[in-house]
Amino acid sequence: MVNSHRETNQSHQSLEDGYRAVVMGYGNMLMSAKKYSKAKELFEEYLKGNPDDSEIQSLLKKSTDILDKLEKFKNIVGKTI
Repeated sequence: MVNSHRETNQSHQSLEDGYRAVVMGYGNMLMSAKKYSKAKELFEEYLKGNPDDSEIQSLLKKSTDILDKLEKFKNIVGKTI
């Protein structure tokens, strides 16, 4: 019974690690494709269940910073036209 519980925990951890790897890979791909809003949504959703993941938090901050800069740029360009 203890062995089965341990195997279940290891399997669950393996799934979580796999999910994290998918989030990282897909999120980075979205960022490379300049799909910052989609990447931000992905990172936010992941962090709901894994709020202490500092690497994903960093990617979320990066996507948010880029979106903020793009919004500021749009406002500046809009005022000069």
